[in-house]
Amino acid sequence: MIHIKRIIKSTLALGLALSLLAACSSSDPTNVAADFSAQGIKGKIEGEIVVIDLSELGNCATTIENMTIAAETFGASVSPDPRVARDYTNPVEFTVTAPDGTKAVFKVKVKGAGCLSTPTPKPVVKNTPLELGDFTCQPVRFKPLTLAESDETTVYCEISAVDPDGIDHYDVQLYNGTDEDFYSSSLKFHKQDGDKILVELSCSNTFYDNPILQINVAGKLPNGTSESESLSTITISAGDICPNLIE
Repeated sequence: MIHIKRIIKSTLALGLALSLLAACSSSDPTNVAADFSAQGIKGKIEGEIVVIDLSELGNCATTIENMTIAAETFGASVSPDPRVARDYTNPVEFTVTAPDGTKAVFKVKVKGAGCLSTPTPKPVVKNTPLELGDFTCQPVRFKPLTLAESDETTVYCEISAVDPDGIDHYDVQLYNGTDEDFYSSSLKFHKQDGDKILVELSCSNTFYDNPILQINVAGKLPNGTSESESLSTITISAGDICPNLIE
């Protein structure tokens, strides 16, 4: 009985020694081992998967959806060939076979899709400056003014204001240089119509000081915000708009 126990103890001790020896030497052909890497970075075991993390490499030479990896198998063979490009978005299985026929399956996944593709450069958006066209007027009803009459001549005027980025705002003023409200009643209406600003003006013999018509137009920046540096102003003498005024 004592002899049998000794044989059992000797057998267990020998088995334990062989197991430790195999575990300590990854180059032993009887131990199925493999190191997988890509772009010089070796994979790490996360659960049942070998993960190769390339997220810190910046712009890389390939993409996860079509890339090759390297496998160091310490004398064992690996199938399929990791040198063939594959999609590593999801784990890819590799079978490593040691010379003694022992097999092991490794699942390999690659992280870092964001760093592997070259970012598309943002287009440079240039600001398009505002352009004002010629200011033109057309009398609707014309009658020469006399000192005895307080007749009026209505004129429609327009000016083109073109900015591909859009018009932010505009304003129209008729004043005598000091008082903006003095001739306000003579400015009948103004509005923006597409790329034109339309103004209706009533010329009268009450224009003693030859008032000034001023139009201010501001365009937009490409992002849609106000473009104050693109404010354009045109100033016209009322005498040029209403040539029939009596001096």
